[in-house]
Amino acid sequence: HKIAIRLNSTVDLAVASMNKGEQIVLKARVPVSALNGSSNTISIYSYPTSSTSVNWVLFDWFEIEYPRRLTAVDDSLQFDFRTLTNRKLRAVQVGGLNTKDIVLYRVAPSPKRMAAVSFSAIAPYTLTFSDTIGPNESYILCGGRSVASPPIVKTKQFKNLRANSRQIDYLALTHRLFAAEAQQYCSYITTAKRLSTMLVDVDDVFDEFGFGYPTAESIRDFVRSSSQWPSPMPSYLFLMGDASYDYKFYYQQYSSINYVPSLGYPVSDVALAVVDTIVGLPQLYVGRLPVNNVGDITGYLSTITNYNNAPFDEWNKRYLFFSGGTPDTPGQIESFKATNEAIINSNVMPAPIGGLAAHFYKTTSPQSDFGPYTIQQVHEAINNGAVFISYIGHSGTQTWDNSIGDPTQLQNTQGRFTLVSDFGCSTAKFLSVSFLLSAVRQARSATSVIPLSASRPSRPASLRLSIRRYSTTL
Repeated sequence: HKIAIRLNSTVDLAVASMNKGEQIVLKARVPVSALNGSSNTISIYSYPTSSTSVNWVLFDWFEIEYPRRLTAVDDSLQFDFRTLTNRKLRAVQVGGLNTKDIVLYRVAPSPKRMAAVSFSAIAPYTLTFSDTIGPNESYILCGGRSVASPPIVKTKQFKNLRANSRQIDYLALTHRLFAAEAQQYCSYITTAKRLSTMLVDVDDVFDEFGFGYPTAESIRDFVRSSSQWPSPMPSYLFLMGDASYDYKFYYQQYSSINYVPSLGYPVSDVALAVVDTIVGLPQLYVGRLPVNNVGDITGYLSTITNYNNAPFDEWNKRYLFFSGGTPDTPGQIESFKATNEAIINSNVMPAPIGGLAAHFYKTTSPQSDFGPYTIQQVHEAINNGAVFISYIGHSGTQTWDNSIGDPTQLQNTQGRFTLVSDFGCSTAKFLSVSFLLSAVRQARSATSVIPLSASRPSRPASLRLSIRRYSTTL
């Protein structure tokens, strides 16, 4: 096959031969003298061959590079000289400007504002500048009025958090959006729990410990500084505000804001309280209320107040246990069931609690998510409610592996509040779909309070030990 790049159907700019199955790349330069004054056509031409049957060539791609004058569009232009082969002092002209109020920057390889520029006398103006230019230099030009200047909103008054002179038991961080109701919550803690509290605007932490950048590391450094306050240092750290991996809304999920960042990937609020880096263990009890809306903290406070003021009755004797697991792992379902049964026999039923426990567990023969109980019996137990619900098994962000896939499935019809404990994976992962936040919103309609603890059920022995210790302490 004989292939040519042809200009205006007459001039062959480049010719090459190829055999069956071969690939070629044709390149050519077009002399200015060969161009027409109006339009020009470039085509690929296949010369006839001696074949009497098929003469096929498959065409893949093309590109055309051509020089042209630099002309601004709306007094703006971004340009470079990537086709140059050497670097030397050159003069550059940019035409089509409507104003002399122009700002020119060299963007790469070293940023610089190009101040030495000149303009033609008559509009449309042509700007001229000189620089040492090669294939790596790039520039941006724009009208001076389009260059924004950052407004000075206010002068920052630093709180000097390091120099706190009060002894603090309960340290609370929140975003200024929730400051008023967060202060009400701290006042409640002071009165009801008799703890000295301190509410801190997370922006003040960013400014003092993170040079204004909203980083979790600045929160960690702030918490570490509390060890230098009057002793004893704080025992509790409570974060009021949601966190999000996607704080630039890459996934266009605009409902979750990174109000109070968490540390690490995967995240750990507990890591914010590691004051002694040698020991590597948290020195404060850490909790988070991942709110996104004004009113959520108030709703949570109302729930907590009602919960603490409710009288003790038969409700406080009722406990619900759910056990999951996968049949793909031999013995796992039985292990989770046995762990919950041990908690019931050791912690719930004996004195001083003397509790009434209902246990719904997976079975494989027959296959069931709730053992020998019917769906109606499970619904009745949930509707009657319990002071405590415990789950052990696999889980997602707001799903359990026993067909409970939404927090609303745990709501009771008694208008009472339930504490739910979860040993699974990712449940209440506040950086994604928030199980706890959903629970808080439910709490505002007087249905449930749901703190959770999470642990991966990957090492059965250590998991069972952790659950037993957790339950005994609780």
